[in-house]
Amino acid sequence: MATPQAASPGPVRSAASSLPPASTAADTTVPPSPLDTLGSRHVVITGATGLIGRQLVAALAATPATVTVLARSPGAARASFPAATHPRVAVVAYDAATATAPAASVARAVSAAAARGGGGGGGGGGGAGPPGDWRAAVAAADVVLNFAGEPIDGGRWTAARKATLTAGRVGGTAAVGAVLAAAAAADARRDVAAAGGGATAAPPPRRERVLVSASAVGYYGAVEGDVGLTEASPPGRDFLAGLAAAWEAAALSVAGAPTAPNNSSGGGGPPAAETAAQTSARRRAARTRAVGGGDDDDDGGGGGGGGGVGVRVVVLRLGVVLSADGGALAKMLPVFQRYAGGAPGGGGCWFSWVSLADVVAVTLTAAAGTPPGASSAAAGSGAAGGPCRWSGVYNVVAPGVVTLASFCAALGAALGRPVWMPVPGGVMRALMGEAAMLVLAGQKVLPSRLSRRGYVWREGELGGGAMRKGDEGRKAAEEEGGAGGWRGV
Repeated sequence: MATPQAASPGPVRSAASSLPPASTAADTTVPPSPLDTLGSRHVVITGATGLIGRQLVAALAATPATVTVLARSPGAARASFPAATHPRVAVVAYDAATATAPAASVARAVSAAAARGGGGGGGGGGGAGPPGDWRAAVAAADVVLNFAGEPIDGGRWTAARKATLTAGRVGGTAAVGAVLAAAAAADARRDVAAAGGGATAAPPPRRERVLVSASAVGYYGAVEGDVGLTEASPPGRDFLAGLAAAWEAAALSVAGAPTAPNNSSGGGGPPAAETAAQTSARRRAARTRAVGGGDDDDDGGGGGGGGGVGVRVVVLRLGVVLSADGGALAKMLPVFQRYAGGAPGGGGCWFSWVSLADVVAVTLTAAAGTPPGASSAAAGSGAAGGPCRWSGVYNVVAPGVVTLASFCAALGAALGRPVWMPVPGGVMRALMGEAAMLVLAGQKVLPSRLSRRGYVWREGELGGGAMRKGDEGRKAAEEEGGAGGWRGV
């Protein structure tokens, strides 16, 4: 299961230079960049000091966007994003594990955001200044990028740790979503009042609120064999699968979208009995895989459209995010560099990975939606041939899925080191307990919906910039990615 909140201490060493800049008005040959759209928005980011969040802030800080970082440690976040170099980035205290959204507090936050001028038709909150309460910040936001959560691989999965992992992901997402939904409902009421209040002018265009929320491929559980999993495949039945399903349900419920059944208590208890609908979905997915492994419809991502309250929800099921600056790869590099690298448990399980550059590109593109002025050809098209509208669930994994043994071999080759010291599975289980499934179990996940959208990968196969360290890796990512990631979406 990917770990969105993998902290990377110290100043941001941004890979944002590999992102496409906002296009100029005179440039008519390049489709609009998502940064063009997001540059006029108020964007709230949770998990902003983690591996992914830091790069999102770096990309948005290069635009006119107003960015509010919700951080458990505001002082540390401010140190990462100094006001001198990040003048449009505000920091507000927020703890995902303890965040709540009581109705009275939400109502006050929505009213405060409206009074501060945080909204209306497309540039919400840009000049109002940062609110001091996280609920007011979310209520004023056009876009929320939700990546908060304790690292999955931060220790043994005791009952207490499972509860912490669940609270930060599920509870935090539910709290943020409740505020965003309430703010969107208030938008709708104001629109109705403006339309029916005798005004001669047409009401302003409906403001779109957007929630882009992280999840992980652990949703599918451990799946053995050469079985390709798409967004339409059913969830697994272990702790990670239950956690991911509940995490996604909290996000998708913001739009009133149908969600996958939650098959676990999230606290490590026994899974619930499989429902008839889940059994049907499992059998349908098995039939689909038997004839080619693809989606049987493009909307297998589970809803997440506008719903009834004006919130567009996108859930990103992340593979293992590769970057030399943090996450799993940063932990593996020292071991391999010391000539002690090897595949845990023999390395026979599947390893669904994705480069950090692609995660950032997908996140920003999904947040922007169809860029203003983009043609159907430039914006991509869905099954019906219309403009692509990002919503629902997407598997964010590189198409070049490999086994763990192949990944370790590629890493050794990139570093010029032998791969000769495999760690027996029994040793890993003794050291990590139930959490050993992070390295001993995997799944072959396919980016079905991204492929349908025509997404152009920066790093679709192993051996690119993410396998190298430091400036060399970032330079390679730029050279190999080119303009990838933005064309065709």
